[in-house]
Amino acid sequence: MSLDGQVIVISGTLLKKRSVVVATIHNNGGLVSNSINKKTAYLLLGPDKRNGGKHRKAIKYGIPVISENDFEKILKGRVANEPGIN
Repeated sequence: MSLDGQVIVISGTLLKKRSVVVATIHNNGGLVSNSINKKTAYLLLGPDKRNGGKHRKAIKYGIPVISENDFEKILKGRVANEPGIN
């Protein structure tokens, strides 16, 4: 599945190296940002950053907060009914 210009913010420690995740996002047509704003499509959140500033801001803006597993499902086109760890 193509991310078609969707902006993804990454926060926290992931199982894969950050550089691999960033390359995967770019290779699938997505963009990576360091800050949450209303144009952000997803916050990809590592478990160590739950309830952090980016997490709280994503919830405030209604931005889906997803795990690394959710991200893999999105790439495979199998989006869960209730994705994320909000």
